[in-house]
Formats: sequence, C-alpha cells, structure tokens
Amino acid sequence: MAALAVPAGAASTAASTASAVAPAAVRAAAPDPGPPGDAFYTPPSPLPAGSPGDVIRARPAKAGPPAARRLADAWQVMYLSTDANGKPNAVTGTVLVPKAGDRAKAPIIGFGPGTEGPAFRCAPSKMIDAGAFYEQSALNEMLAAGYAVAAPDYEGYHAQPKTTYIVGKAMGSALIDAVRAAQRLPESGLSKDAKVVFRGYSQGGGAAMWAGQMQPSYGPELALAGVVGGGVPADVVSVALRLDGRPAFGFVLPALMGLHNAYPELPFDSELNDAGRAAVKRLEDGGCTLELLLDYQNKRLKDFFVQSPLRGPG
Repeated sequence: MAALAVPAGAASTAASTASAVAPAAVRAAAPDPGPPGDAFYTPPSPLPAGSPGDVIRARPAKAGPPAARRLADAWQVMYLSTDANGKPNAVTGTVLVPKAGDRAKAPIIGFGPGTEGPAFRCAPSKMIDAGAFYEQSALNEMLAAGYAVAAPDYEGYHAQPKTTYIVGKAMGSALIDAVRAAQRLPESGLSKDAKVVFRGYSQGGGAAMWAGQMQPSYGPELALAGVVGGGVPADVVSVALRLDGRPAFGFVLPALMGLHNAYPELPFDSELNDAGRAAVKRLEDGGCTLELLLDYQNKRLKDFFVQSPLRGPG
C-alpha cells in the first residue's frame, strides 16, 4: 500500500470525540505566561486536564510590523487540541484583536497560515511576532475591517519539531481550537457567541476546509458563518506526483515528514537514502518556505528514497 495514500484515505472523515465538543463553562483567570523565550513552545508533560481550546499559557506578542501593532493587540497562546489520532495535544498560535471597536461584538476569523516549513523557527506565531509573516497583509486587512483573528501554528512547532504538515485532521482541530482559545483568553474580550469564519490558502486552505468539515461534530458550539479555502491540496498523492521533478518539489518532503509524524507506523525512515536522511535533518533544523522553494527545485523522490513512497500496492 502506498505510504502516502494510507493516511490520505484514512483522513476522509472528520474525527469526533466526546471531550472535543465540551465548551468552557466560564472564563478562567489570566493564564500562566509560561516559561520565557522559546521554552514557551514546549508543551507541559503531562498535559493539564481540560477541553480542546482551553488556554494552557499566554503572553503578549507583537501583531506584526509597526502598522499592524497600531491596529491590534496580540498574544501568543498555547492551548489544548486533538491530534490526527484523536489524542490530546498542545498547539501554539496567535490571537489578534483590533484595538478599535467593541471586542465583545467582534467576529472571529480562524485564519490558517499557508506553508511555513517544518523547522521550529518557521512557526507562524514566531514569524508574526518578528514582523516576517508573509501573509501579514491579509492579517492587516482583516484587523482593519474589525475582525479578530485566531491563527494556529499547527501541531509540533517546538524544539525538536514534529510538525504534521498537510495532515487534515490535525490541521482542522488546531484551527477550530485556535478560535476556542481566542474566545477563552480572558484578555481578548471576545464573545463565545461571536460569528466565526474559517479562512486560508494553500496549507491554510486545507486547514479551513477540514475545520469546516469537522466543525459540526468537533466544534458544534461555534457560530460558524462561512468557510473560505483557496489552493487546497485536497488529493495529496496527485499533488505530490505533479510536483516530482518540478520547481516546487520542496513541498513534497515536508508533507511526507508530516504524515510520518502523524502516523509513525508508516514506512519512512527505512526508505530514506543517505541524501534523504540529510535532507530531513536540514529541513527540521532550518527549513522554511524560502528554503523549500530555492533548495529543492526540480528534485525527485528517487533522489531521497530507495523506493518511491508513492508506490501502489505490491
């Protein structure tokens, strides 16, 4: 069975767990700011008890460059969520709330960032805080229009990253729970009854569509008003086949890495050749979007694998 095709088929329906649908009953006190620096991103072990979307820790952050800081207040958050196998995990992200207007009446956009890359330094919340987020103009437009924004980092952005790039169930729950976290963050002032829209492009488009599909069972308390997804990699096998040997091949390796992180039973490490093992390490150490686009142009799966992970049965 194809290594990539197994999770693609397994991801055809949305996960539903009893704990996922329980909303927070009341707003809690201000959450723990957590440890300083990059240690903020390391999930506590064991995870605290709670429901998906509950805030574990939060700290003030920058909304982007100076123009964005004039528009909105921002916080980096860590919140409870659910992985692709229905198990509790912790995800980080950014909550942004316009300075103007009534926060209690602000609608919320669950914004799925596009491909950032598998390295820890690529986490969208780190990029936003540094003023280096390539979708900043979209954030600014939403904030200027009066929308609050909840943007997840997706799963696995921490030291020794284990990101689950392109894994639908993980992305969908991370996006839904980012909105819940924004509503439950005491400082945000946002309403639990706020209208919600899921939006994104590329990886973010996939996250938005998965969140929309999962919402009726996973987040039924959310007042979902719409879903907007562009550039959605719906059939990941077909996308990977069309990128093999093409300029954008660099997106294929992180997708295979992400699927393996989500479904470790799939053959992956044993099928890498020496160049493949070196490439995986380089990507985990520092591979962001620019490196994906520039360093792997026109590469092929055969350059990194002893046999194609896209092979069919037999």
